[in-house]
Amino acid sequence: MSCNYDRHTARDPVPGAQKSPTQVDEDQSVNARSTDTLNYPESKKRRLLELRLLHHYTTKTSLTLSLTAPGSAEASLMEPWNSDVPNLAFGNDALLNIICAISALHTVKCNPRDLEAIDAYRNYLNFALREHSNDVAHLTKMNADAACLSSSLIRVAAFAVLQERPLVPYTPPMQWLQMTKGAGNVFNEAWKFIGEDDTSIALRMVMRTPVLKDPEALFQESRRQDLLHLLHGTQTEHMLEAWSAEIDEAYASTLSYIGSAKSAINGGEKPQTVCRVLMLFPYLIKRSFIDLIEEQRPRALVILAHYFGLLAHFKHIWFIGDTGSREIRAIQTVLSEEWQELMTWPLQMLAEGSSSAEKSWS
Repeated sequence: MSCNYDRHTARDPVPGAQKSPTQVDEDQSVNARSTDTLNYPESKKRRLLELRLLHHYTTKTSLTLSLTAPGSAEASLMEPWNSDVPNLAFGNDALLNIICAISALHTVKCNPRDLEAIDAYRNYLNFALREHSNDVAHLTKMNADAACLSSSLIRVAAFAVLQERPLVPYTPPMQWLQMTKGAGNVFNEAWKFIGEDDTSIALRMVMRTPVLKDPEALFQESRRQDLLHLLHGTQTEHMLEAWSAEIDEAYASTLSYIGSAKSAINGGEKPQTVCRVLMLFPYLIKRSFIDLIEEQRPRALVILAHYFGLLAHFKHIWFIGDTGSREIRAIQTVLSEEWQELMTWPLQMLAEGSSSAEKSWS
């Protein structure tokens, strides 16, 4: 099967340029194995770097991936990321490399001046994507669990770098959407080999988030009742839009997803559960909606802004940060006056911030 990781790689920083050190390059292919970034020679320096990255991962980064606070009732959720996943990674190069990449990315977030970590993130991400692509092409029961976990960490990396992407001129975050969709497809294929294997780390993680066992519940028609104005608003523009049953379903099902998340937040669902669902947005929604975003259809962008509005509740998480507010403001700038009224709720979420969510995160 194919996986859309080939465009996710990084370019060396340009001195003096207004470009984040973690920004990924959308022009080079990670599958070009002859590139310099994939020639990372074995040395004492590299061994010490990897030890540093693994130490940072086990003592700091892994504690953030479970989305639980130390000492909380759900603290046991940290154990897979903290202990089981690294142990499995010693037998799988893709998983080991993506752990190093995520650790380096987290290090850069904590210390943007850490040039060694910046380079390490780029190199180990490229290593991970190359090895993961090989695993995907040769999935077996032996590597399926590691492939699932690698795809999960790739999703985190893809989301984390949204905080640094240039937004002028605005283009939709297609790399994140496509990579997460691809990672989800990999997860589905690998899942066929896992089945009911009670030794699977990925299975244990999914079982701890009930909604992921039945994602169809997120797309019930009743979930979008408060958002129907996004389907029928802006009458003038609606008359000019290309429309079909497929397009209608793409919009409607995405609104059900957003409505489900809003209801969960307003209903007091655990923030950890809601955040896990939100991180899977590109994977769970229909491919046809992603296509509408790529075409920069105004209605699709408005709906995307509503998704990003939900992230205001989670901006204190390092791999989310101010992504939601940045994307909403950027989308607003490319919408005509006809669509501005439908941006009221996302803009309201920016004004409210995330203080209430931070208080409940424990």
